[in-house]
Amino acid sequence: MVQWTFEGDTTNPAVGTGTAAAGSGLTNIGFVTGNGGGSAWTAANWELTGTPNSNKYFEFSTSLAGKSSAAFSFDERRSDTGIHDFILHYSTDGVNFQELTGSTTSVPDDINWRSHSYELPQALDNQASVYIRIFGYNAEGNTGTWRVDNVTFSAF
Repeated sequence: MVQWTFEGDTTNPAVGTGTAAAGSGLTNIGFVTGNGGGSAWTAANWELTGTPNSNKYFEFSTSLAGKSSAAFSFDERRSDTGIHDFILHYSTDGVNFQELTGSTTSVPDDINWRSHSYELPQALDNQASVYIRIFGYNAEGNTGTWRVDNVTFSAF
């Protein structure tokens, strides 16, 4: 339905319509080598503590109007001093976010690519605007980076 591959070093979706944004607390936002080549979106200055910071996230939004049974998936990779945990939050207005139950994820202390997929709640079915924020935290250092690739909303 909508997918960001970041090819051509852009945050415009490769398929479908949507937007991508980075939280104001992140630095060194740009593009690096993606999963399997191509490009991925990256940032530094992820939260160092065990609690997500409300200004340190990747955000993706699209319309699910006329759609149901939605899912959200993405690939991610940390640097040697990047995040150890992430969590997803969702919203229909881009202001009031709720935690996506079951999305708290710990990542291994390595630099391998991993793929993740989450079913979205029925409350997002048929919504004109849906926002997903991926908060990274528990980073080992301020210069540690985290990258995402192949970010996808799918629905029926």
